[in-house]
Amino acid sequence: MTRAMAVTAIGRLDKADPEKYQGLGGFRDVPYGGWYNPYVVWAAENHIVSGVGGDQFSPESKVTREAFAAMLVRYFSYAGVTPQQVSGVQLPEDISAASPWARDSIITLWYAELMKGNNGKVDPKGTVNRVQGAALLVRVMEYLKKQPPEPEDTGLETPFTAENDVPTDFTIMLKSSDPALSAKDVLGMLSFFDGETNEDNSGLIQITGENGSYTLSPKDKDGFAFGVSYLVTLEDDRLSFEGKEDKVRKFYFTTEMEDEVMNLRLEEGIHYIPHHVVDDVVVHGNAPFKVYDDAIYDTACWRSTSRAKVPPFWMSSS
Repeated sequence: MTRAMAVTAIGRLDKADPEKYQGLGGFRDVPYGGWYNPYVVWAAENHIVSGVGGDQFSPESKVTREAFAAMLVRYFSYAGVTPQQVSGVQLPEDISAASPWARDSIITLWYAELMKGNNGKVDPKGTVNRVQGAALLVRVMEYLKKQPPEPEDTGLETPFTAENDVPTDFTIMLKSSDPALSAKDVLGMLSFFDGETNEDNSGLIQITGENGSYTLSPKDKDGFAFGVSYLVTLEDDRLSFEGKEDKVRKFYFTTEMEDEVMNLRLEEGIHYIPHHVVDDVVVHGNAPFKVYDDAIYDTACWRSTSRAKVPPFWMSSS
């Protein structure tokens, strides 16, 4: 079995479409339009083969057992499958003869009892004939068939969207594929998590609208609480967020902080200073820089003691 045959067999096992893979695959010795050309391109694009060096694939060379093992393990990786070890299997006696780049691949197939040897030996440098290659491919195909199918994408998985520092009267637009749903129906098809109490609390929101278009808004006339994170989760696949992909099922948002003073009760000697009145700050004698956030300073030493996004500094009038 040649290297070209090996790659073609793996490509056909995967049902790769030859029409989609044209070119040379990055190899100078792969003739355009050849019977194996599309499969070499497919294998190269999916990192199943990398050639023999010097931009060469050597398609007519006999494929060695270690090279075939490496191709198949990369194909397993491409297919998202990890062959599982069968208990009680011992390493082949001649594994030390394998090239370093192929050793792990041989061991993977050997432990899964996909690659067979002779009298406990794998013969890594030996070539693969067509019968051996076909037998190994059949075992691989049967192994793949036994794998559980991938879970169906119902669109109800966890992709999310998020917005920060939103006003307390923030609203979210919803849409429904079923225009017959009432606002009350929609309210029952979602959950609302309140980060302030760490509990689900749909009582904080109201839903208005009809005919497939709805608005989620705070029930309280004063809006949501300041500086709190909330999470809206859509529980019914008929609902989606306006302007977002249907697969987005969660919407996180955090409301803005209250006004600059933050209603803090300051101890004697502690003064709140809004950022817009602080300038010409010098850090240990270094050049002035701009303060980007409000801070609270202890007048005893004029060192930052709170949440400023700047390192501690000494105030200077220079």
